[in-house]
Amino acid sequence: MADVNTLPRFLAAYRSDEVAITTADSSLTAPAAAGTVWTAGAQGSRIDRIIVKAQGTTTASMVRLFIHDGAAYFLFKEVSVSAIIPSAPVQAFIEDIDLAATPLYLSSGYTLRATTSSGEDFVVMAIGGDY
Repeated sequence: MADVNTLPRFLAAYRSDEVAITTADSSLTAPAAAGTVWTAGAQGSRIDRIIVKAQGTTTASMVRLFIHDGAAYFLFKEVSVSAIIPSAPVQAFIEDIDLAATPLYLSSGYTLRATTSSGEDFVVMAIGGDY
């Protein structure tokens, strides 16, 4: 007989957190200008969606998402940013990353952090909850 989970865990509190990032940082291993998007709760957290939104004109560049365990950075995802000049009929760059099928789990003490390679203005938002 297969093991059956008799004690499922549910989120105790839903939340969203965000950070504005503006300082250029192209590191793939140890960014110096990473903004903290999300800090895991005392019992850990689950992130179901991440939204990267430019706050103005963008050039072809990269927004990088890292998991930080308190000592080291681990590259989680790279978001390729396209060159856009927003105007009345043209929206600014936005990337909506749906993680619902394979959520990102963060242990207590871990953080989700973000950098921009271009130094342009972005807001990075994470949506999920704490256990």
